[in-house]
Amino acid sequence: VSGEGNRKSEYNLDIQQKLGFDDDAITSTTQTTWEHKLHVEETNLSLGVCVPPLYGNICLSKLINFIEMCRLLGADKVFLYIYDIPKDILSFLQNYTGSQPDILTLVLWNFPITNQRTSQTDNNQDIWNHGQLLAVQHCLYTNMAQFDWLLFIDIDEMLVPLKARTWPELLSGIVGLD
Repeated sequence: VSGEGNRKSEYNLDIQQKLGFDDDAITSTTQTTWEHKLHVEETNLSLGVCVPPLYGNICLSKLINFIEMCRLLGADKVFLYIYDIPKDILSFLQNYTGSQPDILTLVLWNFPITNQRTSQTDNNQDIWNHGQLLAVQHCLYTNMAQFDWLLFIDIDEMLVPLKARTWPELLSGIVGLD
């Protein structure tokens, strides 16, 4: 991790190191290094919520309820990964983001899979299965310097604390920060 600028950091993900390869173990003909640099802003926010790629028909009222419930439970920011949703819902979310930029961020997610041998339904399932994990990793690595905690949930899920009023209060009790 190397710092650049006032509050910017650059995360270099070196695949060789992540896989545990030693430089001597790879010959010069097969040595390949992939790097992807993520630019993140370092802040002291407590809790962010990452929602995997949304696609298909989504009930707007349920989506609004989800976002507002996250706010009530103490989320500082909600990251919605958008794959393929109806244009009217996307338009509403873009307007909502414009009026509430501190709470909601839309991440337009493009995960192209081309497989001529499968049906469109199978292809959509592949996109869902594979794109979800990549989006989770993207959200984690992009935001881990900004937040103390990142919660990964779908819009049909909600973590409701029983004894605490908010997620930060719940987490403080769990890690013994009370």
